[in-house]
Amino acid sequence: MHGTSVFLHEVWLGTEYDSEIYRVKKKEKGNIRLLGVLNLKKYVTENPGDPYLFYEDSKRNFWIITTAGILVKPAGKNDIQDTILC
Repeated sequence: MHGTSVFLHEVWLGTEYDSEIYRVKKKEKGNIRLLGVLNLKKYVTENPGDPYLFYEDSKRNFWIITTAGILVKPAGKNDIQDTILC
């Protein structure tokens, strides 16, 4: 799975059977640079699920839909939050 962030100028990549997301960015000469790895297990103590879909809304919040639920990285924040729908 993958998603792009227009505002961050980076691409988020996830595998179908792993709870990690790889953040990459294209450098000037065409090379790809790994910016970091987000382990969803760090943010969700129970089962975070595997990344399924990424979406960046107009407020620059980055939504992560997993096989177990919905997570969000609020704009301007470094942490990912679990969204528990009541």
